[in-house]
Amino acid sequence: MRETSKKILSFYDQHIDEFGSGPRAVGWSDTKSQETRFAAMCKVGDLDNRSVLDVGCGLGDFYIYLKDRYQGVEYTGIDINPRYIEQAKALYLDAHFEVADFGAYESGPFDYICASGVFAVKIPNYREVYFGQIKKMVKMARKGVSFTMLNEKNHPNDETYAAYSAEKVKNFCLTLADDSILVQDYLPHDFTVVIRK
Repeated sequence: MRETSKKILSFYDQHIDEFGSGPRAVGWSDTKSQETRFAAMCKVGDLDNRSVLDVGCGLGDFYIYLKDRYQGVEYTGIDINPRYIEQAKALYLDAHFEVADFGAYESGPFDYICASGVFAVKIPNYREVYFGQIKKMVKMARKGVSFTMLNEKNHPNDETYAAYSAEKVKNFCLTLADDSILVQDYLPHDFTVVIRK
């Protein structure tokens, strides 16, 4: 297992050990903030009758959010943490979950690829690794990509968390697709990038 994957696993194992399940087990403060992020990511397009890959799916909460709001979503959730996937499979029997590292993931393509919070854990060479994953998401998605990030204006970029300049991330995404927009002002520490192809 790569050193970066070990660091991410360790970070989230601590959350599982402390909180067990629910939004805090995946690093969010509560259900409301988690669903606010999901709503921002869903601005990527009409998800009815589309395939969606949830990168870093955690406990699979995005699945139930989609199921309650969209018809016929073909959902796949992947996460490197087997403890999350075990819980997700037990919670949502009709969804598809896999233990997988997106860096090595080869399934697809998918209509939409979404990622909430996966770029928040500080790892060695985090910008290179995470921006490489964004490129891969755009390549694998037929219709669009959305992902959340911590905003460096309001969140520290420290030894634990990776925070970013929203404008710099948007400019990077514009090199991948002309229709790349920022969604901001929904939570003080976050922003979402929506990329449509």
